[in-house]
Amino acid sequence: MPEAIVKKLNEEINKILAAPELREKFSAEALNVMPMTPPQFGQYIAGEIAHWTAVARASKIEANSAINGNHNDPSATLRLGAARGGVSRGCRPRFRTR
Repeated sequence: MPEAIVKKLNEEINKILAAPELREKFSAEALNVMPMTPPQFGQYIAGEIAHWTAVARASKIEANSAINGNHNDPSATLRLGAARGGVSRGCRPRFRTR
């Protein structure tokens, strides 16, 4: 996307996020408003990916749909290896150990 468009969208979104009414509504839903620049957002997302990747690896969590490359597979499961004997739930996504 052209930088001028990104800049304009960012300015307008941050104006909206600064509105007290919106902040109150978000706060009521336990959401934190975090206005930032595009580079700050990129750093934030990179940090979140690194954090949650480490959590998933430490917990031995795998998403089968990502492994298989089929992100639309309704039968995709998450495998949890951290719990002794595994975890199984009857809801979607289904959970099971490796």
